[in-house]
Amino acid sequence: MPRHHLPQLIHARIKHLLARIEQQCWEDKRAVAVDGGPVHESIVGYTQGSKGPWQALHQHSYFGPQGGAWATRWHRLRIPKAKLHETGRRHLLWDCNGETTVYFQGQAWAGLDVAHPACPLPDRAATLLLETGLWQTAIWHHPQRPIEGPGCRFDGAWLALRNPTAWEVFHHLDVLLMLLESQLKAAGWSETTIERRFTIPERMPRLVRMLLSGLDAAADIYERDGLSALGKACSDLMERLPSEDHQGIAALTGHAHLDLVWHWPEAVTRRKMVHTSATILRLMERYPEFRFSGSQPYLYRALAEDEPKLAQAVA
Repeated sequence: MPRHHLPQLIHARIKHLLARIEQQCWEDKRAVAVDGGPVHESIVGYTQGSKGPWQALHQHSYFGPQGGAWATRWHRLRIPKAKLHETGRRHLLWDCNGETTVYFQGQAWAGLDVAHPACPLPDRAATLLLETGLWQTAIWHHPQRPIEGPGCRFDGAWLALRNPTAWEVFHHLDVLLMLLESQLKAAGWSETTIERRFTIPERMPRLVRMLLSGLDAAADIYERDGLSALGKACSDLMERLPSEDHQGIAALTGHAHLDLVWHWPEAVTRRKMVHTSATILRLMERYPEFRFSGSQPYLYRALAEDEPKLAQAVA
């Protein structure tokens, strides 16, 4: 049973706590200068895009046609060698609503988009080139950031160090909050009505009571003992949550559902395959237990034609 005398406020408390933890995920955030090349009227690959010419790109600037296009602009930025305490922690934070792929030493390195605005960086000094598609097809992402008005928008780029403890705790807490919200919704409550017509605790579903009580206690632990203690409290709460009797052994695997043609032409599909494959390789390097599967032979053949070395790494 929730100890809070106003259990209808626990949901808002945890949302606020999650926002506080998210702010701790990135440390030593520093802006990095970015150069932009010409806006090409079609999809242009590395060989042509890397030639420039280049000009300084300013924050909060627009480029490309209104509403976006199936076209490309390449960007360039330079990163210094990582300091000893930065090794393995440096990331690029990229704020642009165009779908972007980072290239390192001429090879696709990682994907960046509105749902994934950060990617790990190599520790060595390097010049990175970024292929930005003047499209944004993530209709499932909220809040949505469509390309509209004057065109594709660039709001800045930064180097930052990821705090591994805050990163892990943020995602544990986020999962628990999403579970709570799904259960509240199933019970007929919404974020706009929860504080006005919240039922008495005794009438709540058992899982909702466990989540409210556990998350409220976890928030108290954070205020008293800090970030690591909050992480342990979240893990302990997950261990206590009941599961269905019929559940057996689960095999967890990543999968990117990439339509060959949907709201975009086939040429964009091929760039999306590069974008996704590079991202997956970085994740598998960082998380050895991660497994990924793909089931579209055409995309593998296209990847071998467009990015042979990346295709070899995938195989």
